[in-house]
Amino acid sequence: PEYFPPEFTMGTARVSDEAKNEIILALTLMKTLGRLRDVESLDIIKKAWKEYGTEDQKIYYALTLARLGDYSYIKYLINRLKMDYPQNPEREILLRVGIIEVLSEYLAKYPDSELQNFLVFLSEDASYPEIRTSARNALASLQKSGKAKK
Repeated sequence: PEYFPPEFTMGTARVSDEAKNEIILALTLMKTLGRLRDVESLDIIKKAWKEYGTEDQKIYYALTLARLGDYSYIKYLINRLKMDYPQNPEREILLRVGIIEVLSEYLAKYPDSELQNFLVFLSEDASYPEIRTSARNALASLQKSGKAKK
């Protein structure tokens, strides 16, 4: 689902098909380890990103790190949620659902009323039902953990 957009590029460098396949495999494995929440792979993912990372895949790297508890790119992820949707938003919706999921985990560790209010806004007024549902689930998870703002 959230793999690579059709316009996936390798920047301006010309890359052989074999090298391109190696990069795609490495990035796909990083994302998969993130979805599996394999925290032990965090160092490997960071090393692989240094070797294979591409600017157009940075958002997925940021999401992978957040899924593993490294929130160093959390502002980058939040900014993505605030951007306009592209013409064909299917993949973007899946990406944003993933971002919202990690936001509830982030907020449980680092309470932030402004960010929580943003989730409330998304739960009520987001353009797509998947986003509203994900935001509601994130807020419910916060409520359960006792970290929700009253």
